[in-house]
Amino acid sequence: MLKWAILLGLSMPAGCFAKTRVVSLIKEGRVQQRPAEQVHMISPYIYGFGTYLHENRAAEQVWELKPTLYRWGGNTSTRFNYLTNSWNSAADWYFHNYSGGRAPIVDVFMSDNQAQGVASVITLPMLGWVAKDGTSSSFPKKIYPKQDAFDGDSGNGMSGGEKLKGDPTLTSVAITPEWVGKWVSKLKNQFGKHPHFYIMDNEPMLWNSTHRDVQALPVSYDSYLKRYVEFAAAVRAADPAAVIIGPALWGWMAMNYSAWDAAGSWNNGVRNADRAAHGGKPFLEWFLEEIAKEEKKRKVSLLDVIDVHYYPEKSSWPSGADDSAVLRKQLIESTRSLWDPSYKDNSWIADKLSFIPRLKAMAAKFKPEARVSIGEYNFRAEKDASGAIAHADVLGIMAREDLFAAQYWDFPIKDGTHRNAFLL
Repeated sequence: MLKWAILLGLSMPAGCFAKTRVVSLIKEGRVQQRPAEQVHMISPYIYGFGTYLHENRAAEQVWELKPTLYRWGGNTSTRFNYLTNSWNSAADWYFHNYSGGRAPIVDVFMSDNQAQGVASVITLPMLGWVAKDGTSSSFPKKIYPKQDAFDGDSGNGMSGGEKLKGDPTLTSVAITPEWVGKWVSKLKNQFGKHPHFYIMDNEPMLWNSTHRDVQALPVSYDSYLKRYVEFAAAVRAADPAAVIIGPALWGWMAMNYSAWDAAGSWNNGVRNADRAAHGGKPFLEWFLEEIAKEEKKRKVSLLDVIDVHYYPEKSSWPSGADDSAVLRKQLIESTRSLWDPSYKDNSWIADKLSFIPRLKAMAAKFKPEARVSIGEYNFRAEKDASGAIAHADVLGIMAREDLFAAQYWDFPIKDGTHRNAFLL
């Protein structure tokens, strides 16, 4: 772990580690010098965090950790309407609309970040529906009286374990790429000197579950590509300097298959028919290849940063003092899936992920100028020391592997161990 601590120290503001101490450690033989290895600048954007739309961003919980990047996003951002300052909580909480009040929450978010010298990343809605107000719900009791659970008058859209069909107009209004372009133009004019980072929505291969009230059909290879190209082109037209980030996939399975595949391809239960219809290519590889073709045809960049989320998929992690040494060892070892081509992931995936090098190899093949980011990650065990060790290791891995950006989701709890990794 020592080498990661030093690497982190050199990437943080001066004073974290004294240069003389590093030299001393080298002389003692506790740190190896590798002058023949390629040296690169560590991207400042790997020390980022994410946030939902309506969280309390108390100064003592945020700025003392000195984030370099703050992402505004999550499931609720998919349905955010900047004109009404409202959003829908989707399947996370009874498909209810909420309001941010009078102050435009994205403007406040960006202003706060700008005052702290922190870069902002804004998630743009691309699904096609956004909240029309701050009060409506998708499955109100008066229209759907028989549901499995309610929060007040808002139901969960399930009856007898079966999904109910939603009416998008109860909570939402349809939007177009031009609508998003107007919002981007507004932000560009208002925060022109701030970095223009935009993520093209959030976890599209889960839309048919998270946002099933307005998007019941699972996303396919072709439907996603068409939508992405239209919206990304609108963003580029509105802000030529924009850094466009996507496709913000939820993880390993979404890199390899579409939601259409995951739902049995909606073709008599035939699995992976969508992938088979596209030459058997993993979704992300196919998507990047098609984006490169679209860019060549349109003579404009539609994707600057390739973004995928990463969470360890193992079901059990340390949660406190009574947990076994085996669980702690497995958690700390699980960080190897981010980089080690020889390591088989210790979850149900049971495959050799080599996650960051794999993404970088795809970029080199189809989009050589593109960078790679992990838009969400969290290695769990917030109440256990192993969680702090794992996260310190992760930060070092991201630095060494030349990752462009990363956002811990969503924020280290105040009395948890993860904060220690960021305070190194």
